[in-house]
Amino acid sequence: MARAMATSSRSASWTATPEATQSSSRSDAACSLPAAARARASAICGTACGATGPGGAAARAEQLATLGRLAHEALISDEIGELLEGASAESTGSSGDSDESCLLRVVRRDYEKARKVPPALVAEIARAASLGMEVWVQARKESNFALFQPAFQRILDLQRDLAQCLGFEESPYDALLDQYEPGMRKSELVRIFSELKAGLVPILFT
Repeated sequence: MARAMATSSRSASWTATPEATQSSSRSDAACSLPAAARARASAICGTACGATGPGGAAARAEQLATLGRLAHEALISDEIGELLEGASAESTGSSGDSDESCLLRVVRRDYEKARKVPPALVAEIARAASLGMEVWVQARKESNFALFQPAFQRILDLQRDLAQCLGFEESPYDALLDQYEPGMRKSELVRIFSELKAGLVPILFT
């Protein structure tokens, strides 16, 4: 059961519950899809979206937004919570380092974090990212960052909303970084890169 739940969780993406919506500072905020879910969503609607041609950006964005919202709603459902409880009971007595125990920890962590994020976060950031990609392609072609700047600013604003929903102690970036490097903080990254810089710069410029 734990393996099946882990697969289900990684296939899902962000959305949220009414209580998460109340805790969010913006009811119309949005959050990002995990990379795996975003890739799956793109693959699902890729053919249909491609058939619309260059003018299909809006339709493509709506499709990705809907897919992200639905996948996230599946992840944060009460049923998933019940399955987690059942799987935890089944794994009682097993080694904490077993595959099942590790999978359960990962899935529960994803589940608990996802429930902090309102549904609008998922749909809106997926929509903004898709529309932004369309503009970025043109901006890159013209070497014109100003063309992309409004879309980029929108994506940044939504990521800040996501950080507020997930919660953090020191920096908003900690909440976003934790999705990819659990437990890592901005302050630690600054320390690591400062040490690397001190050692690498003399090598590169001597």
